[in-house]
Amino acid sequence: GGVRRMQRLRSVANKRTLAALAESANFSREELLTLAAHYNNHVGHEMRLDEAAFTAALRQFLPALAEHDLLMRRAYALADANCNGIVDFAEFVKQLSVAMRGSLPEKLRFLFDVLDIDGSGEVEVSELAVVVRNSGREMQNLLDYAAEVMQAFDLDGSGGIDAEEFAASIAREPALLDSFHDAIRVNREAARALHAARRIDTVAGAFTYEAVVKAERDMQGAERKRMYADLSVEEYLDVCARVFGVDVETDRALRALLQDAYVAMEAGSVRGAVNMRDVLNAWVQVLTTRRDEQIKMFFRLFDLDGNGVLDGNEILFMVLSSKAAVSEAAGNVIAMLQTLDEDGDGSVTFEEFSSRAFRAPLIVQALAQLFQVHRDAPVPAHGAGASALSGAGRPRSSQERDADAAALRERRGER
Repeated sequence: GGVRRMQRLRSVANKRTLAALAESANFSREELLTLAAHYNNHVGHEMRLDEAAFTAALRQFLPALAEHDLLMRRAYALADANCNGIVDFAEFVKQLSVAMRGSLPEKLRFLFDVLDIDGSGEVEVSELAVVVRNSGREMQNLLDYAAEVMQAFDLDGSGGIDAEEFAASIAREPALLDSFHDAIRVNREAARALHAARRIDTVAGAFTYEAVVKAERDMQGAERKRMYADLSVEEYLDVCARVFGVDVETDRALRALLQDAYVAMEAGSVRGAVNMRDVLNAWVQVLTTRRDEQIKMFFRLFDLDGNGVLDGNEILFMVLSSKAAVSEAAGNVIAMLQTLDEDGDGSVTFEEFSSRAFRAPLIVQALAQLFQVHRDAPVPAHGAGASALSGAGRPRSSQERDADAAALRERRGER
């Protein structure tokens, strides 16, 4: 009865534990007593939380986070600071303190650590998509589709797709190629300008499929990782000059047509920009009508590390790019991943994540949803009903609001 519950409560939240947590956590003594009672309702005989009980206990405070099975497994592992397979009351409170009452930098650190599955200090860009999965039905369908594409192409179950698997899958199921139609095709205006450029007498024979293949194969290391970097019109003209050995400075007719193609590609891009992949893909579509050559180059243009195998990150980019023309969600995810993975190496360090997260609207939205960045969930005084735990947020102090506003401005590059 009541005596038994009180004894259990005192064993969980003794004076020494409460005093230590009152110093280190962002909760008052009364709030800690409420958390202790809540914790006590979910623990087993050992007075510790296993993973299932931890998820149930956290769901009342952070329901959006609890909906992510993968994130919750990682959150549980992080909470279990001494790695003994169970979460005690102090560990539970410390994690809630960051997730509910932490500063923006602290919540960013927590989110990054949750995503860093192997503890390497880096997060794969494909894992970042997990954060935004629950932002809407379109996003969920898009990421489910990406997983299905990976499964369809990965014939040997290795987790990667080589060129032979890619070609064999398309030969077996031609409908798969239709999935990438929007990423492969070049809009009519751009194609018309490129065709006109290659027919100019002064550059006869210069524009060849072989030249594009050589240019792609010569791209190595850092240069290859910049495949997704946006090109200015002058940078684009320089690429055309280098790849095909033509003079874009003095040949005004050629320059004008190439500029027309750039404008058309830019207008047809959901990003409103043109990158190296766009340029090389456009030239391939213009310079060869052989489907096998077009497919081979399409594969290689998404093989950012040039190792001949598309990994999970590269496949995600390939699928998103194929849908970006018709899906706002795909364009938003591409923008997020490109913002966070600026060097294009397929992984994001915490330094990259913390300095760029607030330039990625999807990350800002996910933070607000997962950890109530803009409005903290309250912990009512001891004795309040459990349902009050999900009520309106406590007023934040002016110091807290000023600190978070300053952090946000700093990350956005504002003064």
